[in-house]
Amino acid sequence: VRRAEATGLTTAPAQRAPEPAAGGTMAGERALEIFKEDLSGGIEVAKAAAQRMSVIAVVMGKAATKSQLLPYVIEKVRDPETADEILYRLAEQLDIAHLIGGFDPMLVAPLEALCQTEETLVRDAAAKSINALVAAGSGREAKEFWAPMLVRLCAESNWFTARVSAARIYARIYAAVEGAPDPDEMLMALRELMTARLVQDEAPMVKRAAVTALGELAAQCKGKAVVRDEMRPILKQLLLPPSAGGAAIAEGDAVRVAAVGALPAFAALCANTAEGHAALVELCTAVAHDRSWKLRVALAQSLGAVAKAAASRAGQGGSSGSGGASTSSAEFAAIFDALQRDPEAEVRFVTANRSAEMAEATAPAEVAQVIVPNLLALVTDKSYRTAHERAALSAILVPLILKVDAGSDAAQRIVGTVGAILSSQDDSQFVRIQLIESSPKLVAAVGPASAAGKDLLAKLLRFLELPSGTAAEASARAAAAAAAAAARGLEPA
Repeated sequence: VRRAEATGLTTAPAQRAPEPAAGGTMAGERALEIFKEDLSGGIEVAKAAAQRMSVIAVVMGKAATKSQLLPYVIEKVRDPETADEILYRLAEQLDIAHLIGGFDPMLVAPLEALCQTEETLVRDAAAKSINALVAAGSGREAKEFWAPMLVRLCAESNWFTARVSAARIYARIYAAVEGAPDPDEMLMALRELMTARLVQDEAPMVKRAAVTALGELAAQCKGKAVVRDEMRPILKQLLLPPSAGGAAIAEGDAVRVAAVGALPAFAALCANTAEGHAALVELCTAVAHDRSWKLRVALAQSLGAVAKAAASRAGQGGSSGSGGASTSSAEFAAIFDALQRDPEAEVRFVTANRSAEMAEATAPAEVAQVIVPNLLALVTDKSYRTAHERAALSAILVPLILKVDAGSDAAQRIVGTVGAILSSQDDSQFVRIQLIESSPKLVAAVGPASAAGKDLLAKLLRFLELPSGTAAEASARAAAAAAAAAARGLEPA
């Protein structure tokens, strides 16, 4: 370490090294010598040395880095005695195309080897470097070097790790190949890799990574119609019951949860066609009633994004017609309502926590009829979970009231519930404090001159007259005073 400091070879891990000189120097030769010595030393010294690889490249220059440093790094990567901690840092540092004048095919070999290691962190770091290099490079480079590497990783049958890595770099490479000259043949080969190899793999870890890659691919690629047609049967097989065309043997929950996570991307691809929209609704409805509560939780987390993408695509006019957006809203509101009534408490709680996101993609009528009643019931149910969680749910009331008509029954119910909680001396302080902080926005939403607005403000002011007691109560009173002052400012002169 002292030798490295003496030659100026230290840098913070997050720093990007400056541009290197054109060629090697005596300092560069000495830097490489120190680098080799330190990598062969104790583990802490070797870790620090590996983390300085990009700085060594700067000192050595472009030509010497390619002719001397990279061959040595390749040798270390292939050495079975090299510790995982060293491999991890080398994998991070191999995103160095900007230091050697652009992409060089020599970078492929060490990264391909790192993608096959057993240690997850090493593989993830290698995949991250590959994705960065592919994104910064050209379509031609992706087609000639990275895509063949992807094919080789998929063909590796000795251990599943190579195929997991292949799935993690698949979307970026596929999208890059689209920009290459004459890409059709390679793109077809890559699609076959996905449909016939990765998503059919016997290892659940590979299949889960592949399904996740499908969602990433949908967001990145240009040939969206092709990806949509490839995605639909895969999701159908994983998510629908066997009687509806799903897999005869149930997949592990982890794989199917990953498939649910890909639904928002699928919605963005297909919801502007009647057939695609129907398939999407069918998948979401099936998951909402699936035997696995983990799948239903995953759908609760994703349904708002799915509905938003579907509403956006339907509103663009596809084959759904002019009523497409409203039809989409009603269909997804019904699915959301089923999740709100789920027998599993965790599903109901996650669904309630996503109410604001769902409201963004739902018509005001469905917000008032489906979302608001359920959320108010949970906020006022003192036996429901913990006070902190009820307080978190109460914070969602503000975005909901902004989605409904200020004079509607739903808005009046929200204001009435908030007022009742503020008037209740035995209710949770956490819930009251959350609602106090939200009260000015609620008053503004219904109108400070309205009967509901005046009633809420009066109850807020009366809360200040309650006895304090604990420090938490004093904090609540301070919050109430600030909220009351803000609410007074909303009143018309």
